[in-house]
Amino acid sequence: MADVFTVYLTRRGSSGDAPHTSLTLPATPYQVLDAFERIGAAHERDVYARIEDYPGMESLGKRMDYLGEIRDMTALAEKISAMNDAQRTALRGLVEMEAKKSDQPLPITRVLDLAYSTECCHVVDACNDEELGRFYAENGFIPGLDDIPDDVFEMLDFEQIGRETRLAEGGMFVERSYDSPGGYVVRHSDLKQAPPVPTSLPRPDYIFRFAIQTFWDQKNTAILDLPASQERLDDALQKLNASSWDEVVFIDYDGAIPELPSVCEWIEGIEELIKLAEALKPVMESGQLPKFKAVLEATRCSSPDVTRLAERLDEYVFSPNLRSERDVALSELRCMLDDETMELLLPHLDAEGFGRAIAENQNAVQTPYGLVERQDGGPIQGPEQQGYEMGVTMQ
Repeated sequence: MADVFTVYLTRRGSSGDAPHTSLTLPATPYQVLDAFERIGAAHERDVYARIEDYPGMESLGKRMDYLGEIRDMTALAEKISAMNDAQRTALRGLVEMEAKKSDQPLPITRVLDLAYSTECCHVVDACNDEELGRFYAENGFIPGLDDIPDDVFEMLDFEQIGRETRLAEGGMFVERSYDSPGGYVVRHSDLKQAPPVPTSLPRPDYIFRFAIQTFWDQKNTAILDLPASQERLDDALQKLNASSWDEVVFIDYDGAIPELPSVCEWIEGIEELIKLAEALKPVMESGQLPKFKAVLEATRCSSPDVTRLAERLDEYVFSPNLRSERDVALSELRCMLDDETMELLLPHLDAEGFGRAIAENQNAVQTPYGLVERQDGGPIQGPEQQGYEMGVTMQ
């Protein structure tokens, strides 16, 4: 899907130095959940979302409110991403018509309604009154013109015909842009209302999802969800007319571990992926997925040891509330000083430098998900990189 929005996310009500991240929409459920984990938000109601860029629909930036709920932004981005040129032009026209009613930015929920109303419009390939008048005259929309000679037809004032038609219909022209080819937009029926957006993010019923193809047939694609039974694995191969997984290319991915495509180059075949998915099931069921991702990033694990890592999480201490060097410093100071003394000290303290020194002394590693250290206090080191041959190919 084409990118539509870039969104800035942080915890609602937080200060300027709070954890934040950017998310490109549309996004998969796992990508949204990962963004929440990076900012330390347990629920969508804890998230402040602001649209910062409109790579797929720049014209909306002038008319639509940039603040709203992430679920509505996601729903709108998904809808726009699936539109063809005519539907994009219709949406731009509807937005402009709606914007004329008020000088306030349109709420994202209202634009979502308009996105579901593009079929209520006619879109004509005309960008001025003359082009519109000629289109209506040539296509039988103007009574009495069917039988006139061609030379007389060319003497008609197409600009006046187009202007009178446009004013009578209440339509409008949309300029050409990279958003859409533009054209004339006019409503022919009542606007629709978007279906209700779920109030909570869906939790996928898979751990990994791949789109797969064979090397020789890029038109035939199958979806593989892991963990999977042997029957489902066989069905996926059969759909691709493949005899083994050596013939399969993994072309797209969504899953609980955003870094998996980089890990995949060290995983030897589909069997390792299945083992990893199975190892992650208890991790996810116990709510330790953020810890696993933090340890994975801290250890820079990019070998088959990633599966064993999922089975040995108890060897690590994960502090999700310590998301910056300043957080580490404040946590240490609270153990040493009373509130009054801390208040006197902080204006004169390099909190970031102090927190960095504490983390280094404890062999701890800062990650976007929180602080990671070993139970035994030893240094966090990634597994030794070995020369495994690539077994799973990602394109």
